[in-house]
Amino acid sequence: MNLKKQILSYSGVNIINASVPFLLLPILTEYLSPSDYGILSLVQLLMALTFPIVLNAQSLITIEYSNLSFNKFKKLISSILFFAFLGFVVLELGFYLLSDYIYEYFFLPDRLLFFIPVFLLFQVIPMLIPFVFQAKKQPFNFGKFKVSLTIVNIGLSLFFVTYLNYGWEGRLWGIVGSFALFNLIGLYMLNKIDLLSFTIDKESIIQVFRYGLPLIPHAIAAVLISGSSRFFLADILGVKEVGLFAVSFQVASSIFIIMSSINLAWSPYLFERLNKTPTMDIKLKLIKQTYQIMLFMIIVVLVFLVFSQFIFHVLIDESYHSGLLLSRILAIGFLFQGFYFMFTNYIFYSKKTKYLSFITLFSSIIVVLSNLYFINLIGILGAAYALVISYMVLCLLTAYFANKLVPMPWLLVFKK
Repeated sequence: MNLKKQILSYSGVNIINASVPFLLLPILTEYLSPSDYGILSLVQLLMALTFPIVLNAQSLITIEYSNLSFNKFKKLISSILFFAFLGFVVLELGFYLLSDYIYEYFFLPDRLLFFIPVFLLFQVIPMLIPFVFQAKKQPFNFGKFKVSLTIVNIGLSLFFVTYLNYGWEGRLWGIVGSFALFNLIGLYMLNKIDLLSFTIDKESIIQVFRYGLPLIPHAIAAVLISGSSRFFLADILGVKEVGLFAVSFQVASSIFIIMSSINLAWSPYLFERLNKTPTMDIKLKLIKQTYQIMLFMIIVVLVFLVFSQFIFHVLIDESYHSGLLLSRILAIGFLFQGFYFMFTNYIFYSKKTKYLSFITLFSSIIVVLSNLYFINLIGILGAAYALVISYMVLCLLTAYFANKLVPMPWLLVFKK
């Protein structure tokens, strides 16, 4: 399957997968007040912030698949799972020590605190399986697994929210229930393709440790960039504004779905060619393709800006309609994130992930300072401007370091 067909396949799957929040938005915004939606958003933010401690080296699967023998690849999978369990133990201990702070800042009920690491552990296998299919260039199996998970996610969420009237917790249980089920299905699938093994070696352990450990602050900082606005909105303006921001962010994130779909197809294609020590002609072709992709990303954002009003009026409850301008500003931020994807692959390929940690930590400082300044100055719109600024900084720094680590003819292509 050529690159264009792979991009279309992954885009189709991710668009279907993204239908979870979009199909649920009309129902959730009807059943949940902005304050309830704000609490749900903060709990999901806690899960996103702590998940990198459990799973952080999954991108090694796509990088190393074409480099390793089957047995070595199997040991790599086992080592990633070993560190996932180790991260779960660390997380339980961390939640115990920091429980008072978590209750205060994330509005988490007491009964759920120590279940959160368990919920995250359930997600490891379902998150790992798509990377295996991506590495093997099997978009059909990739899609079948993710779409099935999506369908179960929607069904359980609707059951808990509308039938059992569990409120915002119903949405949480829908997520947890679907991942728990697909954790078992994923284990069966790994065993079926002979990748489920408890055999690890020193080399694989060291590789996962060296690659994954620097990515933990990178991944956490990346979540902070996109999610820290909710902390400041809750503290400065209240939980209701968090709910409004979360819905607007969800609508604008349709752009992210397309950007990440493109990268799902592009990254293994890029890694395979870089692994073969490309000639200058091949490098020039890769850069031309990159610029074509970036132009397409700009067109996607322009289309969103035109149709976003229609999306709000058709899918979103009237109490959230004031978030239309917010979502349009956020769309520009997601454009910079799409550009960031095109550069960050080179840093992943170099395996010098410490640079990503520096980049995202610096960008997270920028977003914190921007949130403090702009939210106090212009209210909820300030959170959107802060996100745009931080993603722009993230993109520019990533482009700079990517070219330092893996030099490519970014400007030479215009002279040809």
